[in-house]
Amino acid sequence: MAEFAGKIQEKLNAKTPEAFTPEGNPEVDWAKELSVAPKEYRAENCTQCGECAKNCSTGAIDPGTLEINEAMCIHCQRCSFVCQFNARSYDTSVKREFIEGNLSVKKPVEYFL
Repeated sequence: MAEFAGKIQEKLNAKTPEAFTPEGNPEVDWAKELSVAPKEYRAENCTQCGECAKNCSTGAIDPGTLEINEAMCIHCQRCSFVCQFNARSYDTSVKREFIEGNLSVKKPVEYFL
């Protein structure tokens, strides 16, 4: 990281910024293409306390109905961590595969100058 920061500093000091276009497709929403553990909702466990909605960082859970707006959900799993009654969770078998790298779609980090 220090090496990368040094290269950036060199470019800034030279005062000759170069325009560049990073590779890739800016139209692709990578966050939605990642393989994520499927959500599970157990209505019989839900007490309607609303903790999941209060703690949702993107506001994807409607506080009145507690339904998830999939277009806003970033799959952070915070709702499952704050639910004391295990009403919201994620399929742990798929999550385990993801953690172990079997479902990973990560690319190596590349820096462009």
